[in-house]
Amino acid sequence: MLIIWLQGIWLPLHDYDYSRTPLWAGIFLLPLTAGFLVSGPVAGFLSDKFGSRARRPGLRSARCPPTGSARERA
Repeated sequence: MLIIWLQGIWLPLHDYDYSRTPLWAGIFLLPLTAGFLVSGPVAGFLSDKFGSRARRPGLRSARCPPTGSARERA
């Protein structure tokens, strides 16, 4: 979606030629690609070190409040 927005809307509005928008859209998305390349191994390391879930029960209830009606929970 971001590449379509860059090529079709944002870049032409900022005086980029339509023939150059694919190149510049790719250049503008390079930092996003670098972020994905870095965050994957970092997330794997943190998951190995701390586990995939939070160890404190209070954190889970704060992030995921119960859903449904009171009848379903009773």
